[in-house]
Amino acid sequence: MTQAFFKAIDGQLFIAPNLVKSNSYELVIADHASYTYPVDGWYYFVTKEAAIEFFGELIYELEDPEELLDPPE
Repeated sequence: MTQAFFKAIDGQLFIAPNLVKSNSYELVIADHASYTYPVDGWYYFVTKEAAIEFFGELIYELEDPEELLDPPE
């Protein structure tokens, strides 16, 4: 994966490759350089690896989908 918007919530990394839209803002990947980050917790990164490095301990990798029911502490 190349460029995208990323946000970490409760240990999970959310990825929006093209667009983030809410009632109060809209982030479009083509305009990524015009925003001041973070925007409601969203950041722009060129790669997923760069986002993982940035968020660090805020996220964890799921090895088993059942972990969603009981995330690590």
